[in-house]
Amino acid sequence: MRRLTTRTSPSSTRASFGKRGWWSRQGKKQLTIRLDADVLSWLKDQGRGYQSRINAILRAYYEAHQGNAR
Repeated sequence: MRRLTTRTSPSSTRASFGKRGWWSRQGKKQLTIRLDADVLSWLKDQGRGYQSRINAILRAYYEAHQGNAR
């Protein structure tokens, strides 16, 4: 599996993370998720907006794999 970094994720420009309001019309849901400690540490080390980064990484993966459902 290819490792996601801010360079390999298509939606991962720093400018796209943490923008307030751009997502409000999409509707957010709160959930609890368990992440490996090193992954969470890496996300938090990138600065503010780590939850938005998680969402952007998941959205990029989702959009890249749409139509590939099993």
